[in-house]
Amino acid sequence: MAYGCVFCRTGRESSVGEALERKIPGLRALIPYKLRLFRSRGTVTEQKVTIFPGYCFISAPEDADLYSVRHMEHVYRLLTDGEGCWQLRGADRTIAEKLFSVNGVIGLSKAYYVGDRLRVTEGFLKDYQGSIIRVNRRAGTAQIRIEFDGKMITAWVGFEMLDGPVQ
Repeated sequence: MAYGCVFCRTGRESSVGEALERKIPGLRALIPYKLRLFRSRGTVTEQKVTIFPGYCFISAPEDADLYSVRHMEHVYRLLTDGEGCWQLRGADRTIAEKLFSVNGVIGLSKAYYVGDRLRVTEGFLKDYQGSIIRVNRRAGTAQIRIEFDGKMITAWVGFEMLDGPVQ
């Protein structure tokens, strides 16, 4: 299987994904979400929020002809490299593989501090190779920087703060 990405109208990612799955046999569409804790008036609730607005990730056979998706409603373009190839490679492919491995839902990571360094023990950020820009301990979020499609994208992801290492 190969991984790719379609850039579409923000807010229409799910409908574009469903249309892609109907149109192309063997294709699986995925809209990445993150779980975050939302605090309001002393109540904590978990919310699901789109992490890459306007992007629909796809998994399809290597030989799938995806170039016709450009003419679909709400689709702006199929992401391609300089040679016109739609299959993601390198770090972009690694991100797509990781998202598909968790069915597109980035749950809360578990972390604790060692001195002034954040140590992630579990979750999406565990083997994260990008940079954590800042941490909001009170909100339980970390701002991360991810390179995708040649652009640096920042996103806030949730984590649960532990008192120390889990034995």
